[in-house]
Amino acid sequence: MIRVHGNGNVVSDPEVRHTPGGKAVCTVRVAAYNGKDTKLFIDLEVWEDVAENVHASSLSKGDRVVFDGLLREDEWVNKEGETRRKMKIGVSEIGPSLTYAYAKVTKVESNQDAGDRRQRSERSAEVTDEARAVQATVFADDEEPF
Repeated sequence: MIRVHGNGNVVSDPEVRHTPGGKAVCTVRVAAYNGKDTKLFIDLEVWEDVAENVHASSLSKGDRVVFDGLLREDEWVNKEGETRRKMKIGVSEIGPSLTYAYAKVTKVESNQDAGDRRQRSERSAEVTDEARAVQATVFADDEEPF
């Protein structure tokens, strides 16, 4: 297995789905840059509690993230009978890059149920909207923040 440590910009809002067995899986598509013009678009796949945490977080399109995980290749046969392959990173750790933003950490208790997480997600979205509005007004005029 190849371990990958990286960073990139989120190109679409994280999407969470559930397997028939009830396990949460969240997909985050990122663009990683190598030099000036080279871009690599890759899907990060996060499972179970971490997926719920990513979904409840304030990560959204345009945010810079750092991640750690294992590179893997999914293989399937499409409707036409062709074998298709796609590289993904199975992520174990993901979060905002604090080089380009600030974040408020909300600790999660391991025995919280889905209803509690959903409520926390809604509260987190409200706080995030407020924080982005403040950030936009504070840094609107090209002044140094310090």
